[in-house]
Amino acid sequence: AEPPGVTEFAAASPATQFIVIGDVNAEGLPNLSVIKTSGVDLVFMSGFLTQMIAWDWRSAGLIPNDVVMSAEKTDAFLNGARYMCGVCTPFFAPVVSFPMLAQESMQADAATWGAQVDVLRQHFVNTFFVDPAAASIETLDGLMALEDSIFNDVKLIGLSGTPNSDRFTALVGFNVLPSLQQLLPQAAAGSGGVTVGAQVMVLSYTDETVITPGKIENFNRVAADLAAGIIVPLSMP
Repeated sequence: AEPPGVTEFAAASPATQFIVIGDVNAEGLPNLSVIKTSGVDLVFMSGFLTQMIAWDWRSAGLIPNDVVMSAEKTDAFLNGARYMCGVCTPFFAPVVSFPMLAQESMQADAATWGAQVDVLRQHFVNTFFVDPAAASIETLDGLMALEDSIFNDVKLIGLSGTPNSDRFTALVGFNVLPSLQQLLPQAAAGSGGVTVGAQVMVLSYTDETVITPGKIENFNRVAADLAAGIIVPLSMP
């Protein structure tokens, strides 16, 4: 989140260099540099990872339709997944394009989400991105219960800070250290006013046979392009 009043604070102290980590717009301030952490970048790369490890492309996202930037999160998830696989059409029936979506209010109970999950069950979805606002124990239990009826290998992808994170196959977050190492020497020399993107990374994962070193390398390559602005997560075809 953007620290309140940071631009005013920096403007009042022109002899001091500041480096801020967050989704901050600091144009025009020569003493304020930003390591930009964009929420849509996180969800884009979560969609990419979800699709990359899904069997037969059968993935879905559980994203509440009334959280902050819900529409942007939805687009970023879909774009990230399709950046991985294009039309994402499975080999086996039932044949529909993936990823699928389950969307309810963030206040919805597990039974309401469960009705959505039953639809996904009919399409043999086996890998899910779960937005933090949907990650209640009851909802996660409902997803994991699919293991008994589908593939015995249901996988969950979440964001750092997601509640009940011990249920997840992998957690995605920002690696700000390389950007900080880049900006610190400039700031120490009295030069600032630079914005760089923080790179998304897989912070933790539970199974190297699912998230292999090769998949991590592919993930990091795309995440680097995203941080550099080569990929624009909300303007994919």
